[in-house]
Amino acid sequence: MKARAIVFDAEGRVGLGAIGQFSARLLALAGAEVVACDLSAARCALAAAMPGVAAAVVHGGDLEAAARPRLPQGADLVVDATGAGPVAARAMALLRQPPWDEVEHPLPRFVVQGSYAGDFTLHYPTAFEREAVILVPRNRKRADEQAVLELMAKGRLPARDLLGEPARPADAPAVYAALADPAAGRVAAVFDWSARA
Repeated sequence: MKARAIVFDAEGRVGLGAIGQFSARLLALAGAEVVACDLSAARCALAAAMPGVAAAVVHGGDLEAAARPRLPQGADLVVDATGAGPVAARAMALLRQPPWDEVEHPLPRFVVQGSYAGDFTLHYPTAFEREAVILVPRNRKRADEQAVLELMAKGRLPARDLLGEPARPADAPAVYAALADPAAGRVAAVFDWSARA
């Protein structure tokens, strides 16, 4: 059976920015059934273009209403790519609840993939009910970087669609404004330093 995963955003945060997009794509490549959520329809469309990724637009900040119809039993894995503590605390409720029986079940995992400026809190009763395994991975392992670059070189992990057209350095203020605006749908940026004028 495929693992069920949710990669999300809510409340105006960029959950399907570059980190969320790559998280969704890598999980799909690993064979998971992925639901990617964001406030931006354009970012959801980018995610859904990857085979194995379904996308849901979060309306009014209601992450659960967007994700539950697609994974009614909950997710085996929830990836927080927002860096927003209040959102992460509520998103943990999207994990499936293991049954209260004597059979061994794989425990659901909550992956803190977003970057946080300081401390944040998770709701203990929600984590306890789900027996959640909370993971905070680092992103500086050379073997991981090499594996991702190999997937890109083989064409299995597309990235070009996330970059947009190269921009001139003089256009940086407008580019960064578009990156901060979920409605703009921009995920990442590349600057052409040969075009300084």
